[in-house]
Amino acid sequence: MGTDTVGAGENVHDAIAPVRTTIGNTDIAIFNACDKEFGVADERTPGVVWIKNPSFERAIEKTAMEVDVLLVVAHGGIKYVPLPPPSWRQHFQSLSDAGADAIIAHHPHVPLPWEIYNDVPIFYSLGNFAFRQEGRPETA
Repeated sequence: MGTDTVGAGENVHDAIAPVRTTIGNTDIAIFNACDKEFGVADERTPGVVWIKNPSFERAIEKTAMEVDVLLVVAHGGIKYVPLPPPSWRQHFQSLSDAGADAIIAHHPHVPLPWEIYNDVPIFYSLGNFAFRQEGRPETA
């Protein structure tokens, strides 16, 4: 029995591909992408998918027509800043318009606000959950 992975691959095409599953009669696709920090896949290089790669949004549009539920997990934002940058808000809303049914982000290490945009919940950062960083009480 293998383990499904999502958001990384041998090249950018593999990295963009969602994990798909069916629970009961519900077809689900999960995409995962990140900010362009390091290790981003391209045509010949393995790595992760950059969330602002135009092919990523097109893949969401295409897959949304094939499944019942489409989730996007996003790694990005500005560490320790308690509000999402306007550019991330706009981009997540664009992913919602492309067909995402929910967007769940992480990376800032602090919980950020969430919103409902056109009936789609967008969580800008869940924070560190149960991971406390010494010297950073805002991460508790």
